[in-house]
Amino acid sequence: MKKVTVAIAVAAMAVLSFSSCKKDDDNNGPTGRAAQVVGTWTPTFEGLDDNQNGIWEASEKTPATLAGTLKFESNGTGSVTLQGVPFGTLTWSLMNNDNDLRVIQTLTGFGTDTTYFNIVSLTANEAIVRDTTVTPFEYSQFSK
Repeated sequence: MKKVTVAIAVAAMAVLSFSSCKKDDDNNGPTGRAAQVVGTWTPTFEGLDDNQNGIWEASEKTPATLAGTLKFESNGTGSVTLQGVPFGTLTWSLMNNDNDLRVIQTLTGFGTDTTYFNIVSLTANEAIVRDTTVTPFEYSQFSK
């Protein structure tokens, strides 16, 4: 009888250790800054830090010239459209304490390109990013 009780206890512990609470099973997608990135973004302004002071001033902003969108999915993938036409795919991730955004784009006819953006500001509806791999820094502003 003692062996049966021990076997039942071991089986019960095994079942309990492999089951989880409903709350643990809920996956509502990314949180924090990653949740703010998810969505479809349209470029609104672009420009260079012409005086190289690290501040994107109003005089350095020009309306965005490309009529396209970047769509960031919650699973780290996405798509690129240009003038309403699918133009490629992308993968994305946040890095450096969520202060940098890595975007790998594969564009039709252009191949694959990886860009690292420093996030200057990010809200639910607006993002300003800086490409620090070029001098002077290149800024882009997007809206949802």
